[in-house]
Amino acid sequence: MSDMGRLVLVRDDEVVALWNSTECTGTELAERFGVSANTIYSILAKNERKLKRPVKVGVKRLSNDVLDSIDRCFEDGLKLAEIAKVVGVGLTSVRNHLKSIGKISSSRVYKKKKKKDIYRKKIKALAAKGFNRSEIAKKIGISTFPVNEVFKEEGIKLPLSEANRKDGLKVDYFEKIDTAKKSYLLGWLYSDGCNMGTRIQFRIKYTDREILDFFKKAVSSGSKVKKVPQKPRKYPNEKIYQPSTQAHFQVCSKKMALDLISHGMSPRKSLKLNWRNIEKSVPRKYIKYFILGYFEGDGSVSDAKHFTTVYMLGNIGFLRKMRSFLEAYLPRVRFNIKQANKNGLFKLSVNTLPDSFLLLRYMYLRAPFSLGRKFSRYLKIRRRLKAFSKTKSFRRKHNINDFYGL
Repeated sequence: MSDMGRLVLVRDDEVVALWNSTECTGTELAERFGVSANTIYSILAKNERKLKRPVKVGVKRLSNDVLDSIDRCFEDGLKLAEIAKVVGVGLTSVRNHLKSIGKISSSRVYKKKKKKDIYRKKIKALAAKGFNRSEIAKKIGISTFPVNEVFKEEGIKLPLSEANRKDGLKVDYFEKIDTAKKSYLLGWLYSDGCNMGTRIQFRIKYTDREILDFFKKAVSSGSKVKKVPQKPRKYPNEKIYQPSTQAHFQVCSKKMALDLISHGMSPRKSLKLNWRNIEKSVPRKYIKYFILGYFEGDGSVSDAKHFTTVYMLGNIGFLRKMRSFLEAYLPRVRFNIKQANKNGLFKLSVNTLPDSFLLLRYMYLRAPFSLGRKFSRYLKIRRRLKAFSKTKSFRRKHNINDFYGL
């Protein structure tokens, strides 16, 4: 007779009663009733609320002989893995049986002791002597991962010191902004730099990599400027756009990162830039070079036949303070601030050929360093204005003496 036929003869209450009153497994009950184990387990599943012990499908109950063998081996002092090998059962079965009869504690841990616990005392002792994480790991002969865990759990903080660096990096380069070059590079960092807390990153167009070489030389870094090709992008209108290749450069120094944070260049800075930090950190005579660096990173020049504009992007508070500063030196220039996008960025711009020339001349005049691509735009605008200045319409509106340097 098939199982389906036998299922009619097997009463659910009998199966449940035997399951609750004995320690039989589903397989043993199936043999007693002469049906398959699936039939018994299906009955138990239907009457799950009446069961006094849980159903473990697929768990084979060990025979009494096997259990006695496990007990004898344990009393002889064998390890659990050795018992499992001698008896011929799994390690989990041995452990569960010994737990059930109370011979081992359920809280006992059988995993290998972690390295952070083995070497905790050594790590703390070496940290107290002033060794950093990598030096501690090298002395003990382990990876830095357990060392980092001990530092985090124990709250160990080493004094910030990078005096023993072998790469020659000038870690204190931005400790004080006291030169035009530092002010210019700070402007670039404000616009296109990224402060990660322990390292400084740059990512710009590869055609502008000259500024990365300039920065690398200034801080005496041995890091390489990497070329990063970009994948094509597909727009919703099905057009494919090929982004320009990027140049990536980074300097690893917590000291330099903290110095830049003190000058207002904090992580995720785009919408948090504050002009007051510039006024505190940069001498007034060098602020024009900061603006030049900021413009070359986050600014642009649009020079069409009948339309010329120069603009810089930033948050509204930062740009308003910058406009006030520029108006003190360029009273004849008309500055405009408009919203650039919905992400909180605004645009500080000048929208005429004469105003564009005056702003660019203020930034580039006697500047010992600049980005070649942007400086060539300034020269082009100067040539156009020089030709335009000879017309009567220009002389009626403007005083030619205001445009020295043409």
